[in-house]
Amino acid sequence: MTIESDRQAHATPAEVPLNPGDFDMGTSGPALHSTVDIVVPSGRSSTVAAALMKGLEVYSNVSGGLVTADPTRAEEILGVYENLGLIGQTDTAYPVGVNVSQRLAQHTTWPGTISLDARIAAGELSHEDVVARVELMSRLYVPASEGAPIRCPDPRFLKNFNGFDFAHVMRPIGPQVIAGTLGAAIARRLGEGAENWDNITLRDDVEELSDIEERTGYKPGDHIHEDAKAGEMGCKGVDSARQNLANLHDVALSEDLNSLTRSIIGQSGYHGRTMSLLRGHAIEMSAHADTYLTDQAALVEQLKGRYDNSLEVLAGPNNAAIVAINYVPRTTFHRDLYNYMTGNDMQVVNYDYWRSIGVATDLATNRSGQVDGEARRSFLHARVAYTVGTLMSMIDGSQFAVERVPNDFHTARSL
Repeated sequence: MTIESDRQAHATPAEVPLNPGDFDMGTSGPALHSTVDIVVPSGRSSTVAAALMKGLEVYSNVSGGLVTADPTRAEEILGVYENLGLIGQTDTAYPVGVNVSQRLAQHTTWPGTISLDARIAAGELSHEDVVARVELMSRLYVPASEGAPIRCPDPRFLKNFNGFDFAHVMRPIGPQVIAGTLGAAIARRLGEGAENWDNITLRDDVEELSDIEERTGYKPGDHIHEDAKAGEMGCKGVDSARQNLANLHDVALSEDLNSLTRSIIGQSGYHGRTMSLLRGHAIEMSAHADTYLTDQAALVEQLKGRYDNSLEVLAGPNNAAIVAINYVPRTTFHRDLYNYMTGNDMQVVNYDYWRSIGVATDLATNRSGQVDGEARRSFLHARVAYTVGTLMSMIDGSQFAVERVPNDFHTARSL
């Protein structure tokens, strides 16, 4: 996987609006114009159409979302998606490159239980199947809507999402970062540490990060799962926080943790000393987990009480097959449309790293506009490392790795 230089230097382009000109927004809700002339090109798009049809058939069995899959209707929907730029088109802001590696973990198997290797060995799917899905998912990035809630990269499907309902498909969606605002709060504390851990709680840090999220253009957010255990959210970044922290100072995982953190941040921005400090803070936070990591139910109510639609409700199993790192500013992955098309069989964990850069810069900027480089670096290292630590608790590392990058930075360096 190749990638170029310091991601932190890239300017944020103007937001790219979608043009929903091919469907009617009537009083009864969104509906396709019956007179839309849909043309489905051959080649790549026909491959996507086949994947869509297969996925719709699976989805009807999984969630009852559809009773039958109508080929004509599916092709019509597919054509409108293409016309909207949701699939089959490159970004209009600037060209984008997609770099692929066939394995995320390079040094050891991770403790997470979700395994692509196991599914391939069982004959459920092949490497070629995953490559085809990378081609599809790379065309399902859309503008991140300013003012929308932050989302978690959890790949499971959004409860009751309907890919044939344009109110669902075109709803505003925010960027994806591990555990949403809650994960950002944990990362900030990991980067800064604390003089007295007994005097702070995650709830306090979440409250402060919520203000920062809004100041930087998005509402605080995360998700719950409909089958979460009592007292839990169903979000790996929060429910498994103790394990995630332990992964940060587990010697057996250190090579992958260091190499992935370095790869995501970039060689020029990575500092070994910062990682060492971060590990020390992780040990301290683990020792004070009973007081700092307050119960998840309280965190859920905290977000729900302050913001509407701040918590997505996800459903179904986790079938993560691809982990994507997205560096293209103000864009995000349409997880729900992808899952709807594919029947949730090869799901994508997408991390919008560009969002972490924005939060890090805001956190490190004082009132006179000066940026504290060390504070910025600490948050970025903590945010990325906690993301990797959470992934280690979720998956075994056999998943495909994808980088989505602007074409204006390319150096030969593998993930």
